[in-house]
Amino acid sequence: MCNLKPSKQSETMTLPMLSSRIETLSIHHFLQGMTMRSSLRSLHWNKISNFRQATNESFYEALDRFKEYIRDCPNHGFKEGNLWNIFYRGIDHKYKLSLDTASNGNFMTKTVDEAKVLIENLAASDCNNCPDYDRSSRTTTSSPDSFK
Repeated sequence: MCNLKPSKQSETMTLPMLSSRIETLSIHHFLQGMTMRSSLRSLHWNKISNFRQATNESFYEALDRFKEYIRDCPNHGFKEGNLWNIFYRGIDHKYKLSLDTASNGNFMTKTVDEAKVLIENLAASDCNNCPDYDRSSRTTTSSPDSFK
């Protein structure tokens, strides 16, 4: 005759084995998640450190994309000055010249705060000069008699 009810001895053997298996799966899942997060962080870190302005990308768009990379990887480990150095090295030559001119010759001699102001000003100017910027007149025309 077959006994379908497990004995006390088999229960005590099964529970630790099951617990061990769950623990192993939990550790594996945890490590897999850590590996994925680490890979994602590495991907974002590489995007920051290898930043280059795209050929048809405006300065404003390049800055916006660079800031997005920084937001996507808040624990990137770069000092703020290094971030702006990476950005400067990655932009188009004509924008480097503009920043150097605005800096009285050498952008790299500016403090981080001064550099950020110059970059933001150039980006704002570039955005206002983008092809999709509406340059239509905002004033109404009036006859010369209305100025009397």
